[in-house]
Amino acid sequence: MKIVAIRGKNLASLEGGFAVEFEQAPLAGAGLFAITGPTGAGKSTILDALCLALFDEMPRLPGGQGVPVGRADEDVAFRTRSNDVRSILRRGAAEGFAEVEFIGSDNQRYLARWEVRRARNMASGRLQAQTMTLTSLANNQLIGRTKSDVQEAIRDRLGLSFEQFRRSVLLAQGDFASFLKADAKQRSELLERMTGTEIYGALSKAAHARAAIEEAEMKRLEQRLGDLLPMLPEERTALEVQYKDALTTQLQLDQSRQIIKRVIDWYARLDQLKAAEGEAITKVELADQVAVNAIVRRTEFESVQAVQPARALVERMDQSVQELSNAKINLEAALAEEKQSVNSVQELQIAVEADKATLLKHESERELNEPLLRKARELDSQLNSVISEKDDCQQAALEAIEKANEATKKQTEIFEQCQYVEKALTESEKWLLDNACYSELSSQWQRWDQEFTSLVEVDQSRQATILDLASSEESLPKIQQQLATEVDRQAKLKVSVTDIEKEIEALEAQVSASPLAQLQQDRERLNNRRNNLRVLLELHKRAVESNKQLTLIISEKERNKHESERLRTAIQKAKEQLIASQSALEEAERSQRLVITARKADVTSLRSELIEGESCPVCGSHEHPWVSSHPELDLMQDQMMGRIQALREVVSNLTGENGRMEAEYLTANKLVGEFETKKSTLLDDLANLDIQWNEACSEENISADVLAAETGGQLADSAEKVDIALKEIAESESQGYQFQKMLQEKRQALHQFSLALSSATESIAKLTLQLQKLNHDQEQQTSELAKAEFLRKQIIERLSPVLTGIDRWQQQLETDVQSLRKTCAQIIGQWHEQINRRDEAAKGLAINKEKLAAARIEVTHRDESSIKAQTALNDVLAKLTGIEAQRKKLLSGRAADQVENELKAAVTSANIAFQAAQSKLSKASEQLASSRKSVQHWQEGKAKMKDKNAYAESSVNAVLAKHEISLERLKERLAHDEEWLRVEQVELNKIHTQLLETKARLAALQEQRVAHEEADVPTTNLENANAQLVETEALYQSLQDSIAEIRASLKQDDEKQNQGVALRGELQKQQDKWQIWGGLKELIGSQDGSKFRTFAQSLTLDALLGYANRHLEELARRYLLQRVPGSDLELQVIDREMGDEVRSVHSLSGGESFLISLALALGLASLSSNRTQVESLFIDEGFGSLDPATLDIAIASLDALQSLGRKVGVISHVPAMVERIGVQVRVGVHGGGKSSVKTFGAFVD
Repeated sequence: MKIVAIRGKNLASLEGGFAVEFEQAPLAGAGLFAITGPTGAGKSTILDALCLALFDEMPRLPGGQGVPVGRADEDVAFRTRSNDVRSILRRGAAEGFAEVEFIGSDNQRYLARWEVRRARNMASGRLQAQTMTLTSLANNQLIGRTKSDVQEAIRDRLGLSFEQFRRSVLLAQGDFASFLKADAKQRSELLERMTGTEIYGALSKAAHARAAIEEAEMKRLEQRLGDLLPMLPEERTALEVQYKDALTTQLQLDQSRQIIKRVIDWYARLDQLKAAEGEAITKVELADQVAVNAIVRRTEFESVQAVQPARALVERMDQSVQELSNAKINLEAALAEEKQSVNSVQELQIAVEADKATLLKHESERELNEPLLRKARELDSQLNSVISEKDDCQQAALEAIEKANEATKKQTEIFEQCQYVEKALTESEKWLLDNACYSELSSQWQRWDQEFTSLVEVDQSRQATILDLASSEESLPKIQQQLATEVDRQAKLKVSVTDIEKEIEALEAQVSASPLAQLQQDRERLNNRRNNLRVLLELHKRAVESNKQLTLIISEKERNKHESERLRTAIQKAKEQLIASQSALEEAERSQRLVITARKADVTSLRSELIEGESCPVCGSHEHPWVSSHPELDLMQDQMMGRIQALREVVSNLTGENGRMEAEYLTANKLVGEFETKKSTLLDDLANLDIQWNEACSEENISADVLAAETGGQLADSAEKVDIALKEIAESESQGYQFQKMLQEKRQALHQFSLALSSATESIAKLTLQLQKLNHDQEQQTSELAKAEFLRKQIIERLSPVLTGIDRWQQQLETDVQSLRKTCAQIIGQWHEQINRRDEAAKGLAINKEKLAAARIEVTHRDESSIKAQTALNDVLAKLTGIEAQRKKLLSGRAADQVENELKAAVTSANIAFQAAQSKLSKASEQLASSRKSVQHWQEGKAKMKDKNAYAESSVNAVLAKHEISLERLKERLAHDEEWLRVEQVELNKIHTQLLETKARLAALQEQRVAHEEADVPTTNLENANAQLVETEALYQSLQDSIAEIRASLKQDDEKQNQGVALRGELQKQQDKWQIWGGLKELIGSQDGSKFRTFAQSLTLDALLGYANRHLEELARRYLLQRVPGSDLELQVIDREMGDEVRSVHSLSGGESFLISLALALGLASLSSNRTQVESLFIDEGFGSLDPATLDIAIASLDALQSLGRKVGVISHVPAMVERIGVQVRVGVHGGGKSSVKTFGAFVD
């Protein structure tokens, strides 16, 4: 992966567009360049643009939700959050972008672009969502449709994620300087942050937490299993007997409750009937009162109905009175309007004459001013022409003066440039003459540079060989000692493994003697049998109980059936007697009515008027037996009264008896039906119980008859035996589980020792191979050292003749070839630079002299042109003054158009006023004529209305005389309309109907009450019945609670037995899970995550140190980084030039710390991009505290990275650092928060 260019626009302080092109000069040929500028100028903004275009992220923004930021007077909706990448858009800019051109891991060129804009492309608009695109430059095709597609495509082509990119391209060298000298805890935190190894701490915590969860779950299951102890068999049997007795008692109490409730219901019904009767009496009295009150309403209704025909006459009279009054009002208004119209016409005639005179006056003024206006326009035209000529002359004079000044300035600049170039030419020639000794070195520098390179390579190879040889000699006794230690550890582990294997064999024998699988099968079989026995026992009990109830129900059914037949016969006889008694009563009552009629007073008077032989006016008979008075008639009436009274008592008694027997008959029939239903239900239950019994008893040696008397005892004995067997199995299982647990612990110990033994065996093999390899390496290193010494001597002999002009060149060849090579390279650069400066100065001097001669001629020409332009301007100004004086005398200097417009406006205004006055006069005349017509119309209408009103009043007076009422009373009655009459009639009818209905309702309720009081009268009073019900209900509820408690206890016992079986299986599975997670916890788990994190970080640190040491081979072969033996994260440094002395990282100087921390940073880059070759690096600040000598070392080290094929950018504002780097990307500050980006080559100001 290689960055080709970074471009952007309107990002933070970088106003407008900027570009950093790495394939264009001077960056194209520079392996090392600096990004420099003052603090806050925008250096980091360039890297922000790089990250935005590739990942839509910025390294320096915080994570999380962020907070809205902005000015206090800014709308919250327009603020951006502190972690919003769009906030990089420069304030006041409507749009911006970041663009990166790069070569991907597939060696193809791509252009990644990130854009953001504001709404409507206005600086005041709201920020819109950012967009990203990726373009393949090979075919100019866009890649990816959505933003997420583009981001994924960029990651694929880079071969790096954002975090990997930060670690491999944007190197925080300062972090590694802190990392190098931090303590173990701080180094762990830094390493985790820089390498992204947080996952290992999380895994360690997760393993610890999961093991705790699984252990807690296992203990919970063990606790639950201990809580699920079932009842003892004798306790359960006693509880089942108690349950059966409670059910029997409950049935008896329920029957008593129903009898008491029927008594209470009888009294409640009687109270309801009495209350209804009282309410009906109240309603009858209320209806009577309403009917009496309605008499007045009915009278009013009839009087209103009688005067309805006069409604039209009264309405016509009222209408005529209103019309006459309106006619009078309208006539008065018409007369007033006529008078007002006459006054308006007179006033408008005067106004028309005045407006006409004004119009004539203004037209005369306009005609008088026409000649003056023409003359003024001519002078205005001349004046405008002269003013335009004056402006042109002034412009020409100013331009001539400006060009003359420019020519003089240019002449001065060219003269100064000639002097500067002559000085540079003299300095370059003098330097070349003083340093002529470097001519031969400069002319063949490529050859000598190759010799230096070869010498450096030979020195590096020789030094590496010396260090390797010393390292081998030091490592040989250590490896031999380690090998002896591992052999001894292997022997001890073998003994331990053998001992544990013997213990496992003994425990396996004990486990085999207690087969848990067979015990579990036996326990499940016995549990199933116990449950089956309980089912059989319950079926037997239910069958016996159902059989008893069936016998009782059959007996009751037959008894009620016989009672029903008896009652039916008795009811038939009672009905016959009742019919005969009712017939006799009716005959006696009819005879009584005839006698009573014959004895009435009015009947006596009628008898006196009867004539023998003529028909009776009442009955039509020609016979009149009652004409005279008979004493026997009175006696017969008394006898009839006594007989009627006796017959009524007989009928009443027969009616009551008949009702009672019918109720008993219905009750008996109902009970027969209910008993029949219960019988069918019990028979079905017995049949179902028999089926269930036959299905369940197949596995037990008992009778197939569910009602057999001996079955209950057999089942109880079998259940007791099963309980004893289950208890024995539980004890055996507990012992077996204990053996299994011990066996598992021994196997885990054996596994640990086996792992340790395998590790020791592998270590022995590795150490043996290392020992063999070390001996072979020592022989090869001795040969390579001799070869390197020979090659070094030959190269020094070739270089010696051309280095004689350099101070201490022999010493540097021996100690610091790179520094000598760099010195030579600087000298060569200065030589070529001076040559170029000399040539460019000579060429520039000739050109500038030619320019100076031409500039002098141009100055003379421009001065003459300026004098001519000033003379022409003065002539035009004199002419302008004369014309302006003539114009001021006409129209007082006012503009002709203004005066003409004022005259025209006056005439137009007067004409409009005249026309408006004439229009108003015309309208007023028309209004006067209309008013006079209106007065005539209303005078005629008033006369007609008087006649109409007189006729209407005479018609109404006739009606008043007919009904003998006043006009006010008539109008009061007519105020009630037809709807009122209809509603009132309906209401009066409703009152009458309601009276009849309430009386009928009262009679019916009285009959019902009497019938209820005479039928089924209870033998006890209501108070006693309520007390009995309360007592019975309390007993029933208490018994019901006991039954529910017993039933719950039995159900709970069944559930405990069933749950215990399932729970043991769960416990075994949970124990297996705990074994796995407990082992994992022992290996990597810890509460703070340190166990696995430290182990993983030690491996990561080893890999990082491997990459860092490779870079140290290129940067400074003297040093080698190592972990402190026996420590996870502590570091030490091997100083190869000091006899492989082990040094603390705290003993390193500033320059040494820089080199090693730089190697660590480069190592992290290699570690993070081990699949992708990264050719572009950016190293952040970290050079401010270095002294000049160390800075030289840093620059040389960074420059050496170019040989690795990488382009390195150093971000710094340290002047001493920047001065040492030839190619720079400078971020300059221009004030007002604006900055710009420019690229400068070597030694360019």
